[in-house]
Amino acid sequence: MVEKSVSIVIPAYNEERRIEGTIGNLLNGVSNLKEIIVVFDGTDKTPEIVKATCPDCIILQFEHRLGKGRAIKEGIGKATGDIVAYLDADGSIPSHEVQRLIGLLEEGNFVVSSRWRKDSKIRVKQPFHRIFFGRIFHYFVFFLFRIDLKDTQCGLKIFGGKNIKEVIQKVNVFDWAFDVSVIYHSMKYGLTPTEVGIEWNNEDGSKLKVFKTIPSMFISVIGMWFINKHSNLSKIKTIIKKLESEFLHDN
Repeated sequence: MVEKSVSIVIPAYNEERRIEGTIGNLLNGVSNLKEIIVVFDGTDKTPEIVKATCPDCIILQFEHRLGKGRAIKEGIGKATGDIVAYLDADGSIPSHEVQRLIGLLEEGNFVVSSRWRKDSKIRVKQPFHRIFFGRIFHYFVFFLFRIDLKDTQCGLKIFGGKNIKEVIQKVNVFDWAFDVSVIYHSMKYGLTPTEVGIEWNNEDGSKLKVFKTIPSMFISVIGMWFINKHSNLSKIKTIIKKLESEFLHDN
């Protein structure tokens, strides 16, 4: 039986401190790896470090800021593997866990990594306030979309290549609700999520500004709910973007 080839997409905005370790671990720990696609939209030396670490890696470089969601979409568009995973650049998830979760992918489903299942192994915990708001966010997402997953935001998700290329065309939110949107449209497409507890470490160097980000996440998810449940999309999108820009400006 021929093993399926694997593409890994990594959005990397100014990740020069962490990208070398992340890519090195993937090269050593993931079998049948066809390609690593790094999508860069920053200003630091991330591309040079990627080239030095992995000359065969594909680098998609953009002069303007894409944000995580659009960066992942660009990477998925270039992926050619039978299996496509997208993964945060921070190295929080060890490569042996990436390999294990790839092995759990079955026809008709997709795999979602989770920090909140009982079988998860959290080696270095997040600060309490991030855990607290993460749990509230989980119930909020369930209330709006009936997505019964404990952790929609963890940084590894795995799909059949053909499936995610179809699904990503339906995704219409690319900010903080991006992962929720991917899961929602994957389920609408007919795929079944498999949530898997993982080994995870809270890596230093996060650029997430918690007390600005958390309100934006909730606003973004509400906007996604309106966009997918109502018809006047352009007007709603304008209102949501205005709310987000005003909040970020004021803070």
